[in-house]
Amino acid sequence: MRVLMLFEYPSLNGGEYSFLAHAAVLQQRDCRFLAAGPPQGELAAALAQRQIPLHPCSWRHADQRRFSRTEMIEHLVDLVQQTEPDLVHANSLSMARWLGAAAPRLTIPCVGHVRDIVKLSKAAAADLQPLSRLLCVSAATRAMRLEQGADPERTQVLYNGVDTVRFAPCDPADEQHHESTHEQAAANGRDQAGRALRQELGVPADVCLAGGVGQIGMRKGWDTLLQAAALLAPDALPVQIVLVGERHSQKDEAIAYEQALHAAGARLARPALFLGRRDDMPSLLRAFDLLVHPARQEPLGRVLLEAAASGAAVVTTEVGGTPEIFPPGTALLVPQDDPPALAAAMASLLNDPPQRLHQAAAARQRILEQFTDTRAATNLEVHYRSLVAPCD
Repeated sequence: MRVLMLFEYPSLNGGEYSFLAHAAVLQQRDCRFLAAGPPQGELAAALAQRQIPLHPCSWRHADQRRFSRTEMIEHLVDLVQQTEPDLVHANSLSMARWLGAAAPRLTIPCVGHVRDIVKLSKAAAADLQPLSRLLCVSAATRAMRLEQGADPERTQVLYNGVDTVRFAPCDPADEQHHESTHEQAAANGRDQAGRALRQELGVPADVCLAGGVGQIGMRKGWDTLLQAAALLAPDALPVQIVLVGERHSQKDEAIAYEQALHAAGARLARPALFLGRRDDMPSLLRAFDLLVHPARQEPLGRVLLEAAASGAAVVTTEVGGTPEIFPPGTALLVPQDDPPALAAAMASLLNDPPQRLHQAAAARQRILEQFTDTRAATNLEVHYRSLVAPCD
């Protein structure tokens, strides 16, 4: 089965990482992927590393003007004629909209992926209707689409999955070299990662690491985290706030928001550390005693899956698809935009190491049962094969 994937941007974010995780599994079966998207950038490099051919498409004119609706439809029709796939899969909501607009002129199944909880214009919602399948990353995301008239039978939930070997309490290479139980190896792995990060950052050994991971933007709620950190009682267990991520938007309000975060972080008793973009996420997540995710909107946070798989206890907001990841006993969920509630949840786990470890273990088991990359890829393959006749 030959699948053409459509990508709008050259960057690697949650949606792109999710596709790469699926592809790693399905390439071992008989799925052959090819991609269309920007010819340079992190995504192009990752596709080349996985030997996925890339058809260069910037979706813009040479002067960087975006294609018009008519031009985008014509471009997609020509692209499908040139590449001759069995199925086309748009990896984001915006690309799904354009694929849906072109679908009536195509003779193969068209799949769109919805990774955002947003209310669409009537025109955008109508563009999605011709798609053969609309895959939503959570039931919350699906509910939003159904509210705007999407067909219930063609609109289905496909949860993201993570590599639970790469994202694990212990580096798999280290675990193989130790004659110890899995639980001992996990504890040793997290202790080792924690010591290494504390040494790198100059954080004392008796200070807990509370990390936040994601884009620097209002939607992620980092201002709420810093307000909560300022409310932690002075006699509480010492904590170091560590934020990992970068700002993508160049808008004035986004720049001002980032500047305000740095100012608020500097005012904490132990100033927050901003690490920017990092390429060592598995070891970072192992090192965190607590992953704090105060998002105002979250369809199904990939970092939540990765953190739970890595053995970090999680405090997060009860928004979007997050409750679908964490049933009671696997994480602490609080209302959004509520610094006192967030501070109380953080303090309860920081001051109770046994409960923190128990919750983290329950969360990892939840990921192993429901959110592995193999499970997600297999479910995606079921959708593909229900739409495409089996290859000879």
